[in-house]
Amino acid sequence: MRATANKLYRRSTGEASKYLKDMWGIVRAPATMAGDAMEGRGPPYILVGGRACSTQDMLDTWAIEQLAAPPSAQAKKIKRTKRRKRTTGATEKKQEANAETGGVVS
Repeated sequence: MRATANKLYRRSTGEASKYLKDMWGIVRAPATMAGDAMEGRGPPYILVGGRACSTQDMLDTWAIEQLAAPPSAQAKKIKRTKRRKRTTGATEKKQEANAETGGVVS
């Protein structure tokens, strides 16, 4: 049995991020941790009153796993998503004009 209570760290207030940085040197913004949780890459959490919280044991276990994994294994876990290129109205008009003229600019 542990001598101290297992404290809960809230993700949304940055408590979990601060703990990981201070204790393990792992830098994660609260928003990054939320995104990682949605993709199953972040530390485990429980919902307490509708808020995502992790216990100290959960954070410690996750941090040890992250630090023990070789960098190539960590990179494979990250899913790269393709970003759509945004176009402005002016760019779309140029593209239409190029399509109509066959790319010839007058």
